[in-house]
Amino acid sequence: MNEESSIVIDMDGLRRAVEASGGDDAFVVELTEVFTSDLDQSLTALLRALTRGDTKLTQKIAHRIKSGAAAVRATRLRLAAEALEKATEWSEVSTRAARVEREAARARAALGGRRSAST
Repeated sequence: MNEESSIVIDMDGLRRAVEASGGDDAFVVELTEVFTSDLDQSLTALLRALTRGDTKLTQKIAHRIKSGAAAVRATRLRLAAEALEKATEWSEVSTRAARVEREAARARAALGGRRSAST
């Protein structure tokens, strides 16, 4: 699945998560708010790790972003974070980190619309 063809947020998957939580929209709102807050912290930590050239820490942060993205069904961000987590060469790391930042912005925007529709 490439970056252009995948969806930003799998809304069907997110709806299934709502149904699995007993149809509680508040659960999804809280999940997306926690994810967005954690994402902001992770992106700040990612920038610090990249600045220091710390590939291992970068991969650890990418794993954390990947897990959060999976929880909110942020498909493109999950794929970008997974690619960053698997990067071994520094040139790959910097290119893939830029993709994570772009996809994080897209996911944040898409989830922002979801949150406002739920409240």
